[in-house]
Amino acid sequence: GAAVVLARLRPGTEPDFGPLMRGADSAGLPLVRLAPEADYHRVSRLVAVKAIADTAHVLEYSVRVHRTLGEVFAAGSGLPALARAMATLSGGSVMITDQHGELLARAERDRAASDAEWQELSKAVHEQQGYATGPVDAPPADYTSDHASGHGHPGAHDLVATAPWGERLHVVTAPVRVAGEPYGTVAVVEPVLPPGEHALAQHRVIVEQGAPLVASEILRQRSVTEAEERSRDDFLDTLVHGRFTDAHELQARSRHYRFDTEAAHAVFVIPMQAVGPAAWAQSLPRAVGALRGMSGFTMAALMGQLLVVVAEFGDPGEKAELRRFGRQLHRLVADRTDGAAQVAYGRAAQGAAGVAAGYREARIALELSGRVPVPEVCGYEELRVFAAVEAGGR
Repeated sequence: GAAVVLARLRPGTEPDFGPLMRGADSAGLPLVRLAPEADYHRVSRLVAVKAIADTAHVLEYSVRVHRTLGEVFAAGSGLPALARAMATLSGGSVMITDQHGELLARAERDRAASDAEWQELSKAVHEQQGYATGPVDAPPADYTSDHASGHGHPGAHDLVATAPWGERLHVVTAPVRVAGEPYGTVAVVEPVLPPGEHALAQHRVIVEQGAPLVASEILRQRSVTEAEERSRDDFLDTLVHGRFTDAHELQARSRHYRFDTEAAHAVFVIPMQAVGPAAWAQSLPRAVGALRGMSGFTMAALMGQLLVVVAEFGDPGEKAELRRFGRQLHRLVADRTDGAAQVAYGRAAQGAAGVAAGYREARIALELSGRVPVPEVCGYEELRVFAAVEAGGR
């Protein structure tokens, strides 16, 4: 669209600018009076030079931001360091969220808000991401559409949100994407409302330059986590099947995972045919690990259609403790299987050999639970008579 109305005088004339001024006012455009010698070519050259200078300034600032953030990323300091760097560049607070709106990192400036309040704000911004390709949330009455348009800045979008502490905030966001898939959002919370145009332009550059680096860092962290989980699953599979090549391998890998070869452990197995979405099944081992907190070694892994859990218990003869943990596992899994879950476990025994024996007992108890009426949480000790009868029949 038009940005300005130019009026060039002819030599020796003094026209009436009244109608032209009224037309410019109605269109909301400035009116510039040009001297007779200011012909089309001279004006075009001036406009081109100004446009190139503005573009060069934006490019220069983009390069500086990218270099600064790139150095932070290369240092391997993680998402919190990237958030702090963007907060320093912008002078505002910065949030980095995942694709579900969960807060991954933040860096706040001049805001004494609690973790819960920042999490609530990140959720509010996430819910407004649907406005990113269309109108923003309704702005205040004294807020012009120019502040909240985001036009000319692909990838950066402006939102107006109400913070949990009651303040109206202008937030500049950019989606974090990898191969078109959403991975999260980078957001700069403006320190003042309404923000200045120059500050907005700089902050759009910051989120646009920061989003690809945040995506790379999220990918790096995911790859590390997935590698650790695969290694952990391999250790647990080897442990319950007793497949260590020698005692040295057992000791080395046990030290890495803090598995006490002298302590007593019990094995729990839960069939997972009806667990639901794959993402839920993948999150179960982590949820199981958080059940007991710091009370002893606890490790879980999906092995085919079974969730296998190895947990350390101080007293091998404490059956009530095994049943209590079995009920905790049942509640955790039942929430994801509409109440359909069967937990079976073996006796607690010492060392790696005791884990392998406990796994066999848990599998036997699980198999018997499909043939005889048993509680939702049952142990091998309770079904040992059925196991003996079955073994005798063979």
